[in-house]
Amino acid sequence: MVHHSRVVILLMLLIYNIFDNYYYIQFFTDFFRFFSASKKLIFGTTTEW
Repeated sequence: MVHHSRVVILLMLLIYNIFDNYYYIQFFTDFFRFFSASKKLIFGTTTEW
């Protein structure tokens, strides 16, 4: 899970560099919040990144 999270973060940083645009940053921030919320529902609130 740690390696997978690292890959996601690196991918997001790469996307930020390609699309240096507020719209994309806002979209992926919202997506990341949604993903974190889903992860908490699936794995439990005690799961840490």
